[in-house]
Amino acid sequence: MTPDDAIDRYHELLARDGVAEETARRLSEAIDARRLAFGTRSLCDVLRPRFLTPERERLLCDRAGIIAAALRRVQDAAAQNPELLRQFRLLPWEDALFPIPSRIAHPCPVSRLDGFFAADGRLRFTEMNAQSPAGAGFTDALSEVFADLPAMQAMHDEHAIRSYRARDGTLAALRAAWHDWSGGTADPPGIAIVDWPDVPTHLDFQLLRERFEAEGIPTRVLSPDDLEFDGHVLAADGEPIPLVYRRVLMVELIGRCGLEHPLIHAARAGAACIVNPISCRLPGKKASFAVLSDESNAELFTPVQRAAIRDNIPWTRLLEERRTVIAGQSIDLVPFVARNKDRLVLKPNDAYGGRSVTLGWTVDDATWESAVHAGLGIPTIVQERIDLACERYPVFANDRLAFEPRWEDTCPFVGPDDGVFGCLSRLSSVPLVNVTAGGGAMVPTFVLDR
Repeated sequence: MTPDDAIDRYHELLARDGVAEETARRLSEAIDARRLAFGTRSLCDVLRPRFLTPERERLLCDRAGIIAAALRRVQDAAAQNPELLRQFRLLPWEDALFPIPSRIAHPCPVSRLDGFFAADGRLRFTEMNAQSPAGAGFTDALSEVFADLPAMQAMHDEHAIRSYRARDGTLAALRAAWHDWSGGTADPPGIAIVDWPDVPTHLDFQLLRERFEAEGIPTRVLSPDDLEFDGHVLAADGEPIPLVYRRVLMVELIGRCGLEHPLIHAARAGAACIVNPISCRLPGKKASFAVLSDESNAELFTPVQRAAIRDNIPWTRLLEERRTVIAGQSIDLVPFVARNKDRLVLKPNDAYGGRSVTLGWTVDDATWESAVHAGLGIPTIVQERIDLACERYPVFANDRLAFEPRWEDTCPFVGPDDGVFGCLSRLSSVPLVNVTAGGGAMVPTFVLDR
């Protein structure tokens, strides 16, 4: 069975009399009833989920685990090697936070790789979200909604269909971190999910809270402004906070509050278990994939890791005046980037949510030249273009079933054992696949076995 086989069969079932209309109606009603929106936009606007074959799932889990382990390996090495650490281009406040210990075995217990199955079928990862990876609650809720739709019910008659329980994986990661931090205690007495109240992922927090509380762990959703630290105990409204699931981005926390925030003071004092730790900076930097990809760092990795880096990470470099190697050829980097815009992407090292990314093949020469000039002024990476696969997705509009092209990404959640515990799939009608940037929506991910 190929992915196309599963897609074609689902579309056949959807095209039966009345099935598409009924699917659209029930999907819309379920999304409205559960308030599944990213900010003001509906979370999903298509009638088909994302399908993975068992073969693709195995590849995704295997390679995600290898790349995650390689990133952990390079973070450990950078902590002992100032020259290697410099390659990540940390900001001054990141330099101040990086040495803070966390008592947690894994530097980033909850992370998410952002990747794609390219047009040639190869799996390619472009970056890691190690700061506050969103979507576990969203993707679980969409899986529950789609499982009850008519076409999915018909697919159940022909396939063993599996979905991920990403919230359970998130909770397992938090429990493992608490076990490390507390010295062996099984469950935290409470969890605080911390982020600003106006972020578009606020519903994701509520969905996580529901799941955590169903497991018997009291959970609150709090703003960073709610936190207090008296030098011994991190609290909110006088109630101690033993474990913080930190969803607030450190760049935003520092930008609004500086280095004197209670969360930072509590981390320095070891007064609360914070996941991900505030010292978890390196894997989430865009430059981390330049560190993995650069030939000068190859000796840091095992042969298996080097093979995965070669096969599953596009060529990536920090944009700077230097000589380097691409496809076995020595090049002068900046002139090469300047004259090869149609095969390259520029990303500021500290951008997030798809902001300020320049896709060379979508802009004119003058815009590219300006982006290269700007990239030499601030830490920026250049990455080789991935030829993305564009898939057909069904929509119901104007009382008829139609099929529209969508680019799709494949973003596995990775836990403290470097194992995959869920997969976020996003769609877009433009090549930049990022919900935050306004270019797409989400769909649940299902694995189909015969």
